Amino acid sequence: MAQDSSTPVAKEQKQIKKVKGPAPWRFPKHALETALEVPKAIEEQNGGNPMKADMLVKAVGFKKPNDWRFLELLRSANQYGLVDGTGATAVVKLERIGQDVVAPGSPGQRQAALLEAFRKVEEFKKVEEYYKGKKLPEDEFFENTLVRDFAIPRDRVKIFIEVFTKNLAFLKAFRADVSHPTLVSKEMA
Repeated sequence: MAQDSSTPVAKEQKQIKKVKGPAPWRFPKHALETALEVPKAIEEQNGGNPMKADMLVKAVGFKKPNDWRFLELLRSANQYGLVDGTGATAVVKLERIGQDVVAPGSPGQRQAALLEAFRKVEEFKKVEEYYKGKKLPEDEFFENTLVRDFAIPRDRVKIFIEVFTKNLAFLKAFRADVSHPTLVSKEMA
């Protein structure tokens, strides 16, 4: 027997379907190096003081604070823990990690802050711990492992790999010992 669409249960099921939508992104869509544009702009344009999104948007090269590209960049910077404040009307402030990267007291402080920002993204941290300094597998196997063991949605796995590997290359540029081309090691912390 078919359920009447006017019953409370049917209405609730319709509301759940409307609300559900696609799952939120659990990792940044931008590499750490790109996301650093946000805290750098705050430091350079406003002396490290909090900045309204409508001013920040111009400082990072966009025109309108509701531009989806700016909002994704800002969200990435938030996910790395570099800044606090999201959305077109936000007041964005540097977090300690962001300050340590753009205005460090020493090269070691910048290096530690970059690694902390990378590990602030839970999925990146889990994948790094899983491979523990070993070489990453070939694309197909890496993709399957990410989907199966880390619940990265199949339609987002290529972006995850791109951002993750760009981050590894960027972090290695700040290492004193670049002789080992594998994942970031625990000694970097």
